[in-house]
Amino acid sequence: MVIVGVEIFTYEGDILCFGLDKLPNKRVHARELVDYIYGKGGISIAAHPYRLNNRGIGDSIKDLLKLDAVETLNGNTKEANNIKALKSANNYKKTKTGGSDAHNISKIGSYATYFKNIISSEKELIREIKNGSCEAINLKEFHTGGKDV
Repeated sequence: MVIVGVEIFTYEGDILCFGLDKLPNKRVHARELVDYIYGKGGISIAAHPYRLNNRGIGDSIKDLLKLDAVETLNGNTKEANNIKALKSANNYKKTKTGGSDAHNISKIGSYATYFKNIISSEKELIREIKNGSCEAINLKEFHTGGKDV
């Protein structure tokens, strides 16, 4: 199964989006995008929010009340910045997701989002993230029986 999503570069940084059939035709502010996604019944996730390349929304998370989740484990982000993302997600009570963000082969399969229930459609993905029925995991630790993150 493939669920199509998109990462949109807002003025504040990147937002992952699912559940949209039409994308903005110009660059917008994060709040405008998150509100639009919310209104369409989709989900928005702050992608690598503390990455230091002008692509993370950083502390803007606190102003995005309708933001559904925060990517707290990202394979292309330094550990210290992933920890900042985790603290922010906890502070603002956001669902935590993970992703490899593989820009090279060595990063494939590093982090992922573990869903407690089986996902078989985009609608179910959206529901589970909105409900917080998932968590960010380190796949290497998960497959070797180590501690889930």
